[in-house]
Amino acid sequence: MYKESQLHIAIVEVIVKNYGYVKYYTLQNWYRGDYLGNGGLYNFTTKRGICFYFSKLDWIQIELGSIITWKYPSTILKGDYSISNFYSISFLSDIQIADTGSKIYHIGSYTKSYIISKSISLNKSLNIFRGLVYIKPSSYRSYNYTECSSLIFGNNSLTITIPYIKNYNNTSVIKQEAFISKIEILYLFLLMQRGLNISDSISLIIIGFCSSIYNKLPFELNLEIPVLFSLKVQDILK
Repeated sequence: MYKESQLHIAIVEVIVKNYGYVKYYTLQNWYRGDYLGNGGLYNFTTKRGICFYFSKLDWIQIELGSIITWKYPSTILKGDYSISNFYSISFLSDIQIADTGSKIYHIGSYTKSYIISKSISLNKSLNIFRGLVYIKPSSYRSYNYTECSSLIFGNNSLTITIPYIKNYNNTSVIKQEAFISKIEILYLFLLMQRGLNISDSISLIIIGFCSSIYNKLPFELNLEIPVLFSLKVQDILK
């Protein structure tokens, strides 16, 4: 569609006052360029939020397009009992690159944060997750749980997880979990024995893998995600 690459830069700042709640969700399906990446969009985004007493901030992002994506939403949990959750899906193919993650700074006491990231890498794509969890000495009895799940398909796809964990209060707890799996030929065989074609079989596996995150979106967007995933798989298998 485009011969020259495009550039998208967004700057977002969210301030959640006492007892407030904000859910910020993003669904991006930019043009990724041709099979060599020519004309693809470069997506560089800066997002930051701060939570005060008893407030909550949720980040939900789904990345499908753009040739290169850099995005690291961060939250400062300044007030006591504040909460922040980060949910991310990154679905890449061909030579797409996504370098995403989240940064959570625990300053107040009794704060909680959850980082849940799911990535799908097909063909020659590269998925990188960077997560920073920083608990300051002033943050008593705080808690973080980070989970990074990756699904790969193809001989040249690559996924990398890079966690940064800093805990300066021995009453606080940080948990980190990561795993990588591949779309097994046996799974595809079993699904195709039930009458599904190869495209529908791969789509069904990916949709089930990501359902726990995109179900958190509003109903209107929730219905579109499986359709977008199926169309992307069909385009890949052409």
